[in-house]
Formats: sequence, C-alpha cells, structure tokens
Amino acid sequence: MIPVIRFLLLFISLLTVSIIFTRKIKIKKFSKSKRILIYFIIISIIQQISKIPLESLLIKYDSANMAFSYLGKGELLGIEEGEHSCLVITENNSEQSYIYLNKDNNYLKTPFFKPHKKVVSWDNGAILTLFQEKETQNYYVVLLTVHSLINDASDNSITDNQKTVFHRLFYQNEDKNNYFYLYSAYVENIDEDNYYVKINDNEYKVFD
Repeated sequence: MIPVIRFLLLFISLLTVSIIFTRKIKIKKFSKSKRILIYFIIISIIQQISKIPLESLLIKYDSANMAFSYLGKGELLGIEEGEHSCLVITENNSEQSYIYLNKDNNYLKTPFFKPHKKVVSWDNGAILTLFQEKETQNYYVVLLTVHSLINDASDNSITDNQKTVFHRLFYQNEDKNNYFYLYSAYVENIDEDNYYVKINDNEYKVFD
C-alpha cells in the first residue's frame, strides 16, 4: 500500500504553493529564467518532502508482517530480527528490496533516517548487501547468488568467520530463467578489519 500520509502531504504542499502563487506573488513580473528557477526550487522541495518517511512519526506496527502489508510490494521472502531493529526482505518484479524497521517497545516503526547501507560485489557474480544497525557494529548481511555458484545448496552453504547461521531464501527471475538464493543473517559486533564470508570454501573480505 502507498503510504497515505506522505501522499496527502504532497497534495497539501502543492495546494499551498498554488495558493501562494495565485494570491501573494505576481510571478508574471519575473523574467522567464527566474520563473523557471522558482518552479525548479519548488519541485525540488516537494521531491525531498516525498522522500521523508513522515508516517514513521505516527504509525507503529504490531509485527513485521503488518509493516510489509502497509509498506511492501510483491512477495515477502524473510525477516531478520536484530537487537533494536528488524529487516524485512522482499521480492518484487524479480528484484529484492528491503524494509528496515526500528523496535519501539513492543512495536515497530520506520526510521526517520535510513540506516547506513553498503553493497559489495565479487568476480563470481555474488552481491553482498549490508545494513548497519544505528550506533552499533551490528549488521544485517544479505548475500545474493545464482544457484549454480553454490556447490551444496543447503542452509549452511554460506558461512563467515563469526560462525553466523545464515538463512537461505529462494526466488526465480523468470525473465532470465535463473534461480537465485538469498542468504541472510543478523551479525553482531562485526570487526570490519577482519570480517569475511566464505562461498564454496573461498574467503571474501567484506570491508576493504
């Protein structure tokens, strides 16, 4: 579902700007270049407002599934639970996406500022996406790989040097007729200087 509050805010913003321009500002007196600049600034402001998750100030969710039903699209693949947050992993139109939620007592809410995100890719085609939990060295680690790259497609095919248990998710890209695995985990206290994941007995350093 599209966040109604954010959409409503955009409508109010546009309405307010229209009223100001028609009643307070005689924009025709400006040169053409100035009018273009004014319109550009207004559009830029509205675009930035639309990116702010203002619904997080008002809406709380009883569960990650409820948050997905409101914010997500496509198919729910999995949920990783952290100490102060959780990550909802989804697939829509053969592409994975994520919903990051903060824990607020017994509820979940979208953060006002998005978490730090890091994406790493290697020559074998695997892509690693990390989301850092605020003010910690805890990360959500999600590895995307084609099934043919995994020798033994089991839940313990992907490991790291912190003995993390990765959860194996699965979806199909129908356009390319390829099958993909997503391995996800919540990893605490990562040492960025030494952290690596292992794929098919090959070690891959994450933080360079």
